Amino acid sequence: MRLCRFRSNSQVAVGIAVGDRRIVDVSAAAASAGVSLPASFSLHGIVQAGDGLLDELSRVQQWALQNPDASCVLSEDAVELLHPYRPRKNIVKAGGNARTINGIPNPDAVALLRYHTKAPTAVADPGTLLEWESRVTAEVYAEPQLVITIGRPLFFATPEEAQAAVFGYSVGTDFRAWDLMNKHGQWPKAISLDGFFPWGPYIVTADEVADPNALAIDLSLNGDRLLSGNSADVKLSVGEMLAEYSRGIQIEPGDLFMLGTPEAVGFGCTPYRFCASGDVITSSVEGIGSVETPVRIV
Repeated sequence: MRLCRFRSNSQVAVGIAVGDRRIVDVSAAAASAGVSLPASFSLHGIVQAGDGLLDELSRVQQWALQNPDASCVLSEDAVELLHPYRPRKNIVKAGGNARTINGIPNPDAVALLRYHTKAPTAVADPGTLLEWESRVTAEVYAEPQLVITIGRPLFFATPEEAQAAVFGYSVGTDFRAWDLMNKHGQWPKAISLDGFFPWGPYIVTADEVADPNALAIDLSLNGDRLLSGNSADVKLSVGEMLAEYSRGIQIEPGDLFMLGTPEAVGFGCTPYRFCASGDVITSSVEGIGSVETPVRIV
């Protein structure tokens, strides 16, 4: 199932992708499908419920497939796709997990694994213009990310338990300011500027992803592919990375994690290539989707 949040006629709703570039308004379709939904219904709530609402959503999806001409089945082109939700707690990236950095073998992967956290205020809608002031940073680059949404609590989990707790997968772009990393000697601010985490537009439920540890991950700059990797290009898999983080820290439903692959400073170029005004950055994950972000420096 491919879940999303969208805006249509100034109203924000939860949607399910059905058929070819069509989205069903879940709340509007539920009554016709004879499905009862919680009074307070949101995509964040669906993720937090884990498997709890998937049967009901599946019934809505089946009804929409059988009634493709219903008014609540919309063209994707007629709506504005938004980020799935803004987490209340954690957005975490596993840094140093890549087997290579800019194509150079990284023998310290995992031994130097770093977990970086982004502020929830960094969340942005896919397709939204990302703008920052040159007086704040002049060296911004981006990394494509497989985003992992958590559907069950984890604490001192095994890799198998952690993998089973994944609700679904999405696409994100991890923007970061290289000069601020060096200036402050730590990363939270450098990776958390407003808008530095566009993600979505869909969350693909885990049952539809055969192997999250074998997905192509790419980044394009102005239509040219600059980075090409795979979620297999890491030392710790999705389950292993989550299990390691859960040692002593509660992971809660709705938390977001990034696997951290591929890692490439300054788009992997020598000399580094940082974002310039007018650039369009596109992150893509095989079978999951893509997120496009135009940027402007003022």
